[in-house]
Amino acid sequence: MDPATERVVYVGSTSDYTAGKTGAFFKSTDGGATGKTLLQGITVRDIDIDPLHPDILYVTCGINALTPPGIVKSTDGGHTWTWKNRGMQLSWEERPGVLVMHPVQPKTLYAGTGGIFGGTIYKSENGGEQWRPIDPPAALDPLEGGVISIVLDPADPNIIYAGTSWGGGIHKSADGGHTWQLAGLEDTGLIHDLVIPPDSPATVLAAVYGSARKNGVFASRDGGATWQEANSGLPDTVGVWDIESTSREIFIVAREGVYRSPWQPVHWESIAWEKNPEDLTYTTIKILEDRDMLLVGTDGYGLYELTF
Repeated sequence: MDPATERVVYVGSTSDYTAGKTGAFFKSTDGGATGKTLLQGITVRDIDIDPLHPDILYVTCGINALTPPGIVKSTDGGHTWTWKNRGMQLSWEERPGVLVMHPVQPKTLYAGTGGIFGGTIYKSENGGEQWRPIDPPAALDPLEGGVISIVLDPADPNIIYAGTSWGGGIHKSADGGHTWQLAGLEDTGLIHDLVIPPDSPATVLAAVYGSARKNGVFASRDGGATWQEANSGLPDTVGVWDIESTSREIFIVAREGVYRSPWQPVHWESIAWEKNPEDLTYTTIKILEDRDMLLVGTDGYGLYELTF
């Protein structure tokens, strides 16, 4: 979503190796009613917009044998693009997924990579012109399983939380990525998303998916020192893909539907049908707070508007 206007929406799609179809990247200037294709032949994993200069965009191109890996950048609202991979070790087995931007210094970027044989976390301080790994040496590396979610503390962006895949847990840095420590949830599934409310930086919510042991939402109220399940109102087996929040509420996307909850106490209620005529699988969500509306991405069925 363009931070300057909710009418400008960017949408990415993934690739289907079995069907031989590649993904693309689209732009809408009318809130999603119509769209224009900006890029084709890519597998879109994340989209980030510079909050100070909304014409600057980053798109991460993730795992799929049909498409090239890396990060592409536009400085003119998507008209032209350049690859920004220098310093990254990428292959069809290890590709970038998540990318986040420093809220005050948007040229400072963090990107996580992952794949069949693991991944790492990278940092750029010049708008993606050069990247360097910021994980520990290989022998001590707690992030080697791959980084699939990153969030910066809005009150102190030097505090970073990185979520890993398949039981790697959440790791925390308090110094901009120089050092890391385990912050819990190493016995769960993929840490698919992380969110911190702007007015409560000690609170962290984690979306967990893909575990036979623990799925759903987990909350820490003490900066990652301890975690509790926050699944009241959710199905027992729910796996959560995405979390978004306002100052008043939290919204999640799970395979089974879309749910909302107040921050305190956390109790979820469904705001989208759990099974619908097209048997949708929900994958991502964005909030249009001024319009009390959600934009919900699906797996293969496009983008939907949902009023809350």
